[in-house]
This record gives sequence, structure tokens and C-alpha cells, in this order.
Amino acid sequence: MEYSIFCNQNINVEEDTNVAMVAGVIACPKEKVDMINQAIYEIKVRHGLSSTAEIKWTKVSESKYDMYKDLIDLFFDNAFISFRATVAKEKKPKNWYKRTYYMTLRDMLEVNNEYKVYVADKDINDEKQLLRMSNIVHTATGYFYEDIVKGVQLVDPQQFPLIQLADLLIGAVAYVNKGLVANSGKMKLINYIEELSGVSLNKTTPKVQVKNKISVFKL
Repeated sequence: MEYSIFCNQNINVEEDTNVAMVAGVIACPKEKVDMINQAIYEIKVRHGLSSTAEIKWTKVSESKYDMYKDLIDLFFDNAFISFRATVAKEKKPKNWYKRTYYMTLRDMLEVNNEYKVYVADKDINDEKQLLRMSNIVHTATGYFYEDIVKGVQLVDPQQFPLIQLADLLIGAVAYVNKGLVANSGKMKLINYIEELSGVSLNKTTPKVQVKNKISVFKL
């Protein structure tokens, strides 16, 4: 089967936190991507937003909780979509960025499938970033890279709803791992995600659950 892989990240620039970065990946069968994108558009419009409005964890609040809850329901109602995140506590060793993304992708890419990888990037002409992500994907797939990876592309998140959905889930993982609790809407959404998934977002997911809808790995 051919899958589309949507990668996003939350890199912390502050020093007073125990989380340096969270990398996250959503995997969706290519043939289902348009259907999920359309469903995301419809949820936004139903809640009074433009279909092109961007989904972001930073926008989650008590007043917008119902819309973001509907997006989480969409994710869990479709068994073919999965999410994996890796939490890096500090920006070392030297290859911490590569290792964080590698651990995220490693268990998502299987040799009996084919993948097109889309990576969120504000500067879609950043050739250095593209090369770095291509190398990470190559490391994660090893000998099978040319057989199963059909391309790695940097894209504008605003044009890719599933990358935005990844941002939402990544934000939840980052928030709880930073020990933040001030935003009641965000805490409600985190509790709802954990309730539906049966997974704690601030602990490494046990191996027996790694193939579930959501899994988290902490470096």
C-alpha cells in the first residue's frame, strides 16, 4: 500500500524547560488523504471558520475546544490514520535533531509499503533542510530506501491539513511533557486524547502498544 507521511515538529527555543523538541508523524493511506482533508475543511466551516484557516495547537482554547475535539474525533474515527511522536529532552548529543526524527520515523516505515514524505517547513526552498530530512528518511529505511520511498518534500503547512493535524497532536505531547497546565482548553483536549487512545502522552508507550493509533517515545 502507498502511504503519505506528514511530518511536523515543535522545537523549543526557551531554556527553562525539560523539552527541547517533539517530532511527530501522521501516516495515512494515499487514497484516503483527500477524504480526510475534506473532512477537516468541513469541521472548520461547521465551527464558523474559513476552510483555509490553519489548525494550530497554539490556537487551542476553552472557547474553541469543541472544534478541536471534533478534529480529534476525526482522527480516532478513522482507523487507518496513525500518529507517532518522539520527545527529546535536551539539544545534545550533536545529532539530537536527526535522532529525534529518526526514532519517530523508524517504526512507521515498513518494507512492504511505499511512502511519500511531506515535511512542514516555512521556507520551502530550504535545500539544506530538504537534504537533512532526506538523509534521516534514508537512515530510517536503510537498504530499502529506493524501493519504498517515493520522495521527500518540504511543504507549506497551511496547504496541508494533515500536517496541521500533526501539529495539533505534537502540541498536546509537548504541552504535557513540559508540565504546563494553565490552559483549561488544552488540558481538556489532552485528557480526551489520552482517554480515547489509552496512552499517556508523557510516558514512553509500551512496545505492545506501539502499533496503536498513538505512540510516544521519550529519548
